Amino acid sequence: MDPEILRQLLDRRPFQPFRMLVTGGIWFEVRHHAMAALLRRTIEFGLPIEGGQQRFVTVSLIHVICVEVVRPLPNE
Repeated sequence: MDPEILRQLLDRRPFQPFRMLVTGGIWFEVRHHAMAALLRRTIEFGLPIEGGQQRFVTVSLIHVICVEVVRPLPNE
């Protein structure tokens, strides 16, 4: 995945949540820009707190298959 695409998604204001599919079929949701840190060759995700512990996962950018922006439905 091109890191510039991810940088644009993380820097967008107002922020729009998105999710990423990685090799192995795992989806990671980014609900706030502070939940992910884009580095040179990797992206680090903050995962929901479980059992009083904060968890993080680091994924190589070569394993990011696609990104899906989550947009709210318009009010009807």
